[in-house]
Amino acid sequence: MKARVTPDIDAPTLGWLSLALVILLLPYLVNQPAWIVGLALLGVVWRYAGALGRMPLPGRWLLILMAVLATIGVIATTAPSWGVMPVSPCCSS
Repeated sequence: MKARVTPDIDAPTLGWLSLALVILLLPYLVNQPAWIVGLALLGVVWRYAGALGRMPLPGRWLLILMAVLATIGVIATTAPSWGVMPVSPCCSS
């Protein structure tokens, strides 16, 4: 098995990237379930801590498990709103 190769990013650059990701997440705070925003913030913090050597980055199987659980969570959270949406009377001809 090959070792994962991650580009070396210095701490200040990664700090700015993490700050940019958090700023980009701010508009979604009002529209997304709290667990989705929390999961995204957890990913940012985990990556930053991993780059600083404070905690190991997740392995392949943990990433796969997290992606599957997040997909199931999104489907369970948003499934009732999928489908054909009713047309507003002002827009129908």
